[in-house]
Amino acid sequence: MTTAGGYYRISNDSKAHFWRSDYHSAGGLAGKREKVLEDNGSSARIDRRKFIRIASMFGGGIMLVACAPAAVVPTPTAIPKAAAGTPAASPGTPTAAAKPKVSAKVQLATAASGIGFHMMSALVAEELFLKEEGITQEMVGFVGGGDVVRGLVDGGSHIGQPTPSAVAIAVAEGQPVRIIAENLPFPTISWVVKADSPLKSMKDVKGKKIGYSRPGSVSQTYAFSALRAVGIKAEEVNMVAAGGAPDQLTAVRSGVIDVGWVNDPLLSQELLKKDIRILGTAAEYIPDWSENMLATTVDYAKAHGDILTAYLRAHQKALEYTKSNPDKAAEIWAKGQKIDADVAKLAMKNYPINKYTAKVTPATLKAITEDMLANNQVKTAPDWSKIVDQSFLPPELRTTL
Repeated sequence: MTTAGGYYRISNDSKAHFWRSDYHSAGGLAGKREKVLEDNGSSARIDRRKFIRIASMFGGGIMLVACAPAAVVPTPTAIPKAAAGTPAASPGTPTAAAKPKVSAKVQLATAASGIGFHMMSALVAEELFLKEEGITQEMVGFVGGGDVVRGLVDGGSHIGQPTPSAVAIAVAEGQPVRIIAENLPFPTISWVVKADSPLKSMKDVKGKKIGYSRPGSVSQTYAFSALRAVGIKAEEVNMVAAGGAPDQLTAVRSGVIDVGWVNDPLLSQELLKKDIRILGTAAEYIPDWSENMLATTVDYAKAHGDILTAYLRAHQKALEYTKSNPDKAAEIWAKGQKIDADVAKLAMKNYPINKYTAKVTPATLKAITEDMLANNQVKTAPDWSKIVDQSFLPPELRTTL
């Protein structure tokens, strides 16, 4: 892993296992790039030399940072294509006789440097469904949601994977970007404890030490949401800023904290060691959420609506395929992410993949709006009807926002 202009770049010889830290809500979404480094295992700013040393130890850390758009365009990273595979046939699998609908090359700006669960649909679509639509895909990696927006507006990417809040902030600032579909409709953080911990669920954490990365981070936001859901007040627990996912695991194992957060693929990789177990998942307590959606620019939408329509057909097919063929989808994801297939298959069991859909739901947007207002990211609620363009989705996936 190298850096360029303060942003991470993933080289083709990246290690086999990766994890990502959480993206920032509240202040972090305002776009302070130096904070990106902090979630990779330290609560203090890490310089380039120290980051490279840490990256070499852990195989790379991943961000889901949603930053407000700025003038500087982050340097993208080309993401290697997954090796060709031959998944078993299913109702959603394309046939050799399928006639392409368009002929185009699409550049996809990915979040979290192209590493994480949000890449599932892009990798499955590329392997199985884009070809029949006449589309070839090039993936370039950016660190966070705000960086993805800049990659779309100023960097030449055609479709991106920003967080919805990053797009809302960009539109409020006059940036010509629009959401066109859902991509990851559930949160991906889980809370873990020692295997022999007396805690059985999040209902048991009163008076305990709960780890999060830093104030304003999504790991803190998710923790507060979970506590509210089980009837525990924030002041009834001891919230400890313990860094990114690798540091959380160390703190749990050493007893510094009772509960720590982590996400996949690191989560499933570490569960195999049998010394930790899942106490609860954010998806249990935050039923309506999106960690990122698909977006494009106003100009690209006007000029290439047929390409976007074809791309979203493949996108929805990929989501449906993942639900009906989770093991095969996991194998495709594993190849694209350069992780072990068995770890990928375990990861699939940690999330409500039955919720996969390209449809953007009002309930999700309502939850995101409430979070943005609570964290002072916006002064007034975003007008999602002006931010989300559903015209490229099949009619049955459109709704009133």
